[in-house]
Amino acid sequence: YVSNDGISWTNTNAPYTIASILGAYIPGQSTKPVLSVVINKGSQYFFAATSDLSNYNEGGAVLAGFPIKGFGSYTYTSFYNERLMLAGGKDINNETISAV
Repeated sequence: YVSNDGISWTNTNAPYTIASILGAYIPGQSTKPVLSVVINKGSQYFFAATSDLSNYNEGGAVLAGFPIKGFGSYTYTSFYNERLMLAGGKDINNETISAV
């Protein structure tokens, strides 16, 4: 679904759903902010990123052991690069993850 005002929503009929939002990267002045997500296509999960909330660049498959729900996230800068750290949660097999 998509909305311009947060009140009226329209089905986009996208071939995937957003399974989870991992976090946002706020880069330097020369690049746009990027939202990092996990998308679900059928029974498979993939990493994806968007800078406009309409077009998603699909990445690699999410493997067992990587959290897709119930996790905590923290974005920070290290050596001038944005980093995203996830902790805990459950993976694609609904297994509890206790690592960072």
